[in-house]
Amino acid sequence: MFKGLVKFQAAFSGVEFEAIEITPSYPDIVKATIASTPMPMPSSPEEGTILLTVDVTGADTFHDAIHKAEEFALHVAKLLTFEFGVFHQRFRHVGDILVEEQSQPDGSIKTIHHLSDGISTGCTAYFRAKPSIEKVKSILEEKPRSDCLYSDLFYFALGLTDPLSKFMVLYLIVLTLCEDNQKKVDQCVLKIQPTVSTNPRHKPLGKSKKEFGETPETLYTRLRNQVSHVRPETTIETTKSEMEQSLSDFIKVTKEVINQTLSKA
Repeated sequence: MFKGLVKFQAAFSGVEFEAIEITPSYPDIVKATIASTPMPMPSSPEEGTILLTVDVTGADTFHDAIHKAEEFALHVAKLLTFEFGVFHQRFRHVGDILVEEQSQPDGSIKTIHHLSDGISTGCTAYFRAKPSIEKVKSILEEKPRSDCLYSDLFYFALGLTDPLSKFMVLYLIVLTLCEDNQKKVDQCVLKIQPTVSTNPRHKPLGKSKKEFGETPETLYTRLRNQVSHVRPETTIETTKSEMEQSLSDFIKVTKEVINQTLSKA
């Protein structure tokens, strides 16, 4: 059996916190420690790294121990991304201190130590908020959900660099959770963000205004439809620019729609 510590680091912009020890509800993970560490660079005082140390147990092989720790590290990255609405890249394995316990014929246990250093390249984090230790700890100690498809899609969306692609994946999540119905999307958005800008719905040919409904079209649906359908007097460049400007609010809306769905599960 293999057990011991596996170390990771990654870039994460938006959050700064002191070292936190957690006891996660995660298979074969005894405990973990996560912390942000500023880089000693006078010219860039806000730069730093996120360090994660995972205490793993119950692994059959060395590679199994690393795999278990990597799975938990990705789980942490997704939780931080979802909670703070800022993409947290996958953690990079930078070292480990593992112990192998081998049963001997005489009943004794032979202990073999395995130590290695991963490749640690520079990565930076730009900190803007300081959440309480209790908040971060509670997030990371939550029991993993089996119905995490939309959280995974949210993580994928925030990892995209192109604002149009990011916006469209976020809208796909909300549309799916609103039964593939744009009017329900807009009704849901208006409950979460009542001040969002709206306009009359685009009426398809052959349908009366009464038949098509009175719910106004929100900014997010309008932008989505300017990409998915022909809309006169719009350009993809202008649409993309509007999407980029509205992403911060739309990320918050999408997260709330996911939370409401999970709370009903």
